[in-house]
Amino acid sequence: MIWSRILIALVFVACTACGSEEDAGGENWWDEDGGDTTTDTTGSTDDKPEGSGDKPEDDGEKDGYMGQVDTSAGTGTFSYNKTQTSGGNCDLSYPVLSATALETCDACSFAWALELGEVSITTDTGGCGDFSSHSNTTRYYGQGSTLLAEFEGISYYELYESGEGTSWMNNGGFSWTTNATWDFGSK
Repeated sequence: MIWSRILIALVFVACTACGSEEDAGGENWWDEDGGDTTTDTTGSTDDKPEGSGDKPEDDGEKDGYMGQVDTSAGTGTFSYNKTQTSGGNCDLSYPVLSATALETCDACSFAWALELGEVSITTDTGGCGDFSSHSNTTRYYGQGSTLLAEFEGISYYELYESGEGTSWMNNGGFSWTTNATWDFGSK
């Protein structure tokens, strides 16, 4: 189920990058170098000059995490997936045993301390790294106040992270809520 949410997020980013939805403000948040991301109406970028800011072709490699928290129950899942053509893959998840609301992130509309349980590793061929060592730890994430984009009635915001729950950094991820579920992930 979490991978379907990742796919939805990737479709969101792809559709937004193609200009199918209105940008929430200023620069394109998904385009770090500020390059031209316009395409013709067929979506072809074949005539674009090199370095024009287009996204590279999907090479099948992935590296990202996703979290899903039921804010009314204070439970959920946190997962990490890394796929490399050269190997070094990882697929793991943690149960979120409890989520405690925090008020220490000034740039956030809300933040949570997520207590993780024991890791469940499906695949580790050398790619899990530090993500495999979060068993029985607390991780800190918050939804920023800055709107990144809206797509199909869902508002996506910046994601903030903290090592100890007091000093927060925008980590380049995204966050959204639907009903009593908070979802977040890395790009």
